[in-house]
Amino acid sequence: MVPEIDRRATRIRLDLQALAETREKTAAERLNLNTAARDLERQRAGIRQLMADRRRLLDTTLAEERRAAERVARLAAKAENLRDLVARLEEQRQAEEREAARAQAAAREKAARDRAEAERQVRIAATVSPSVSITTRRGRLPLPVIGDLVGRYGENLPTGLTRKGIDIAARAGGQVIATYDGKIAFAGKFRGYGQLLIIDHGDGYHTLLAGMARIDMAVGQRVSTGEPVGLMGSDGGDRPILYVELRRKGQPINPLPWLASRKDKVSG
Repeated sequence: MVPEIDRRATRIRLDLQALAETREKTAAERLNLNTAARDLERQRAGIRQLMADRRRLLDTTLAEERRAAERVARLAAKAENLRDLVARLEEQRQAEEREAARAQAAAREKAARDRAEAERQVRIAATVSPSVSITTRRGRLPLPVIGDLVGRYGENLPTGLTRKGIDIAARAGGQVIATYDGKIAFAGKFRGYGQLLIIDHGDGYHTLLAGMARIDMAVGQRVSTGEPVGLMGSDGGDRPILYVELRRKGQPINPLPWLASRKDKVSG
């Protein structure tokens, strides 16, 4: 009796093992089928995209051919004879080649500008550290332009008001730089300030620079300490004046204690 039970137990064990193997095989086949189905769908999607691209290309080609045929028809209508027609066609071909060359040159220039701007932004991103507050640089900020201090913060003006910043007499064509890292908040003409540049340094601090002949920055651009932002002009023999304000939470504060040099001669 016992041997019979053992034989039955062995058969049951073998049957269960075979069933488990069958299940594993079925699961593997199902996985392979699912993978194949996904691959097939990707291939179908690629074919649909390729067909759509070809349709768009065909439509564009047909449109260009229609425009070319219309141009030729207009030339033919204007031509006085066959020789004139050939000459007009040659002029048209040369004009199209010049236009294509200009378009290619413009595209190359734009690509070069885009690459240069991308590289500049990468360099700025590597140097600008928003976590470092401008307050840690008090007394060590570089001067925005080389020149002489000719107007101090708080001085009385002929208008009866007090000066809210400082005036620096620069040389004609002098380079103006950013005093600290930040982001351009405003760049352009503003009322009586002329060309005005406002740099947001974070923590509620802004630098205002006015009196430049040219601003080389655009709103939204990041700048780093010492980066050129514009050029001074020439006032017909007189030295151009750069007006500098430092504001904290919208209120002007004396910028001199923040600059690396506080002497009347701020030539750095």
